Amino acid sequence: MIARRTVALVILAIFSACSFVALEPPGLHAATPAATTQSTPAADLHKKFTDLFMEGQWDDLERDLAAAKEIPGLSPAQKSDLTYIRKSLADARQPWRKQAKLGKTFNFKPVVWGRPLIASFDPTAKASVQMNFTNAQAFATLMWPSADMDSTAPAEHGFTKGELCDLGLWSSLSMADAWSNIPLQTMAALNEPGRTQMQRYLDFRSCVGGLFHALPRARLLGLGQHSASFMNGQATNPTINARRAIGAMLIVEVLTHPDKYPTLQPSAEKDDWNEEAVALHFKDLIEKSRAQWSFAEDKSIREAILKFATPNEALVLKTGKVTLPNNLPVALDPEQDKPLQEKRTAWIKTQMEKNSKKP
Repeated sequence: MIARRTVALVILAIFSACSFVALEPPGLHAATPAATTQSTPAADLHKKFTDLFMEGQWDDLERDLAAAKEIPGLSPAQKSDLTYIRKSLADARQPWRKQAKLGKTFNFKPVVWGRPLIASFDPTAKASVQMNFTNAQAFATLMWPSADMDSTAPAEHGFTKGELCDLGLWSSLSMADAWSNIPLQTMAALNEPGRTQMQRYLDFRSCVGGLFHALPRARLLGLGQHSASFMNGQATNPTINARRAIGAMLIVEVLTHPDKYPTLQPSAEKDDWNEEAVALHFKDLIEKSRAQWSFAEDKSIREAILKFATPNEALVLKTGKVTLPNNLPVALDPEQDKPLQEKRTAWIKTQMEKNSKKP
């Protein structure tokens, strides 16, 4: 029995698998209400909280939420929205963040997918994620640019350094969580093809966990990245389908529920009704219309990500395939996925025809 084994992986730079073309200067997100509501004290507070949430004004939001223990007059939908905000903040802004921002090594127990992870933050580590196993107990050493946490300085493509860091650190934590739940004996027995399949699985769990745990603007950034993974330059990356599977999920979610996502409407040109074209169209829309991405859209997509991630956790590790919400698979092996992509494109065409006939 192996008493100790150390494995390490460097997470790719957050924009290494995709390249956006910046079409607008960076700016804060202004939430777009789904509908006009009558102004009341409760409605005004609801709007204030959803705006702060979408704009990333975390200190103000956390202070005002703490002061508003009970808000009389909220509708059931408004109560649901505030519950969503509180739960999202609890998931994404855990107490250890304050210590991590100091940029010093410390031990901590982040909670990822509801599971505690034994970990250490080390700003001098050579890898974003390094796993140590002692007597089958996993211990993760993590690194990210702590100075960028919550930074409003512009990064790339209209997003801030803080948003880039938020997505990156939660992707790293999600990979560590996935790694820590794989038996050490399983990893030790892997051959070369098995290690490749394991890497694809870990990348998938990293991507989907990063999206779920990150906050709205960082989540939108991730959706743009995964949509951009369909660009031709990514075809030679052996793990690219970990990202493309999430881009495919976004397509299925939007085409199945088009009324939920007014910001992401596919092209009406039938020549563009294929998976690659729709994904890249969504990438462009995220760039051009990111300021229109609403609270309702963020809430809908996060709920969809959870429904997508949960059944795929064990399934992908076992089969190497991701099951989309329409029950069609995406193989994480790009070669195996080619005939499956044709079936997904056929579904897109059928769904687009159906949607085009709606009044």
